[in-house]
Amino acid sequence: MRRIEHGLWTRLLGLVLALGATGPGAAATFALVSEDAPGEGLNDPTPVAPLPDNPGTTRGAQRRFVVEQAFALWGQRIRSNTTILVSVDFEPLPCQSTQATLGVGGPTSIFENFPNAPLADTWYPSALADALAGQDLDPGYPDIQISINSDVDVECGGLSGGWHYGTDARIHHATDHQYLMLTVLHEVAHGLGFTSSVFLATGETPFGHHDVWSHFVVDDVLGKRWSDMTNAERAASAIRYRSVFFDGPYTQAARKQLVQ
Repeated sequence: MRRIEHGLWTRLLGLVLALGATGPGAAATFALVSEDAPGEGLNDPTPVAPLPDNPGTTRGAQRRFVVEQAFALWGQRIRSNTTILVSVDFEPLPCQSTQATLGVGGPTSIFENFPNAPLADTWYPSALADALAGQDLDPGYPDIQISINSDVDVECGGLSGGWHYGTDARIHHATDHQYLMLTVLHEVAHGLGFTSSVFLATGETPFGHHDVWSHFVVDDVLGKRWSDMTNAERAASAIRYRSVFFDGPYTQAARKQLVQ
């Protein structure tokens, strides 16, 4: 079994397609690992009024409640008999006059050739590898790392009014981008494996081996999966607008339902 740690993984994040995931009889447990210092982020003591769908009375408590609710939603959708540890912190992230980075997230590690791995010499993100192996391959070490932009609560990228800390699924589209719930759900998806380990500038793969994501990413122009491309073809495909899609079995099934 081989493992790549987070320090390298942060350089490997590639093309990301935000998708949903389902599984019959699914159940998984997520555990929050706070990386915030006392008085900051999830521990921010700033008093706030509780919301109808968030009982927290401090900014930190409301943030924590949203994060845990997002974890619960994902837990209902996927299967794993090992606890998925998620490292979370709130910190200033890039803000420009008209745009902002709301959050960043991804796996802390990727593994290959572990027990029960469906494909040999193929990288799997930590949480997925644990689920397939039926054991924690790196006990006590977080599987996912997420950072949320704390400056959105000040004013960032033209966004005013700060994060919305509600958890009601009935969200008004005009302000979707400021719902913390959606950002956390999105970043957890990356951490679960909705991301690629390809070096985008060159199309190279870590140690010459593909990640499982690349086996299901198809370029409509070339008619090839990323796992069947040369490095140069992958590098060109990664920036080909609206021509790259995911065709995993659940996605194909959902597409058929929509078409019918």
